[in-house]
Amino acid sequence: MSDNQEAAWDRLTAQDHSFLVVEDQGSVASVGAVQVFTAGKLQKKDGGIDIAAIRHAVLEKLPLIPRYRQKLAWTPVDGLPVWVDDPDFDVANHVRHVSLPRPGTEAELMAMAEQIFAEPLPRARPLWDMVVVEGLDGGRYAMINRVHHSMMDGTAGSQLANLLFSLDEEQNFGEIAPWAPRPQPTTWEMLTDMARHRVRLARQLVESSVNLLTAPDPIGRATSLAHSLVDMAHYSANPVSDTPLTGDQAPGRAFRGFELPLADVKAMSKATGTTINDVVLAGVSGGVREHFLAHGLDPAETTFRFSTPVNVRSRDEKVEVDGNRVSSWIVPAPLGCAGGRARLEAIGTKTTQLKQSDEAATMELVLGAAEYAPHLLLPLGARAAGSGAISMIVTNVPGPQFPLFMQGSRLESLYCMGPVLPGTGVCLALFSYDGKICFGFNANAAVVRDLEGFVARVKASFLSLQREIEAHVAAEEESGAPNQRTDVVLPRPVERANGTAAPQETDREPAALVAGS
Repeated sequence: MSDNQEAAWDRLTAQDHSFLVVEDQGSVASVGAVQVFTAGKLQKKDGGIDIAAIRHAVLEKLPLIPRYRQKLAWTPVDGLPVWVDDPDFDVANHVRHVSLPRPGTEAELMAMAEQIFAEPLPRARPLWDMVVVEGLDGGRYAMINRVHHSMMDGTAGSQLANLLFSLDEEQNFGEIAPWAPRPQPTTWEMLTDMARHRVRLARQLVESSVNLLTAPDPIGRATSLAHSLVDMAHYSANPVSDTPLTGDQAPGRAFRGFELPLADVKAMSKATGTTINDVVLAGVSGGVREHFLAHGLDPAETTFRFSTPVNVRSRDEKVEVDGNRVSSWIVPAPLGCAGGRARLEAIGTKTTQLKQSDEAATMELVLGAAEYAPHLLLPLGARAAGSGAISMIVTNVPGPQFPLFMQGSRLESLYCMGPVLPGTGVCLALFSYDGKICFGFNANAAVVRDLEGFVARVKASFLSLQREIEAHVAAEEESGAPNQRTDVVLPRPVERANGTAAPQETDREPAALVAGS
């Protein structure tokens, strides 16, 4: 943001800007979610949904989400993006209303979401929208939410959901504050602000160098950063394999989702001394392995890597509802391991190493460097993202473990839609909510031609891993092994929805790119 408190614009960080560059190079950089609700008090007498009440709820919260009434503008000379207030903002352009042929099915809802997410958001307006979809069977409706990734990451998106939803079934119609957009910046104001910004960047570069030299164990930290940079270079120099889950960008999307009980996944984590994110990656690895076997590939000879976003906010840092504060880990998938526990052990060993290293900090450092030369480094970074370093994004967003409501209608499920980056064919985004984990698979339809089969194999992999861990715990108890965990109870079957405890995050844990808006 500009140093001048009266400034009429907000500058995009290099990380925020990078998602515009990625989209300019052929990818759709929107993220969001498909949310399914029981109609509740929003259902009108004719069976439709009260769109006016939903728009009222959004308008009431917009003062808390200033980015939602800002659009892109570009600085003179440098041509860098900034956010400016949209004087022509109209909520009807962003909260739209459609209907499925009654009774609409979830398959028809997903098909509509595929069409919506295949198109980029128009840049002449604020980069978000919500499509309210009525006519879903079972007395339900849905919202398909999109927001450009340049506006927020998943952790910020989760905060946004907390703002837009309420904790009770009551309908609330508070006052709507009038919209008073700030004046559009002049060319001279932008030029002078950019000059001050360059001076500030130079000062920050000096301060960062001094901090590195004066920090505890500067040599050790510098060595760790160097090792992480070498690892990153190694991944780029040794690309992943061509598989049925990777390929060039193309228009068209395919979307699927399913749910698992959060309590079951937590129990697997507790029984094995690993994290929830380790269990997630191990379960997905099993699905990838079986998918490749079904398509005639040898998993042991296939190089496949996950990119796992990492929240780099400190524990005491306030989470805003805009902007990106994530880095990422690169985790090789142990596809050569036939057993689920062996895959989980391999994943846990790797993520433990990553926690002890500075790979996330290194990625953050690279993005920070792009602040100094965005026109040079951001396009290079976008091309590098598609150079074969990664095969698939898997992101895990912790959400509230209690019901949420939109004007008296209860949120039942939330399936996140993450970005399909260049070179990848599918993004898996998980969101934990009200005792369950919702899996959202967003795929490049031209690349992943058997998404239905892949999703089924991932779900089966989690069930298989649960059975394997349960059998191992039972065997330890029977043998009286010193490492037995008699306090662990693995619920069955895995499809049962139970449990309400929220997942606990630690520093540098995989966090989130995406969440529903």
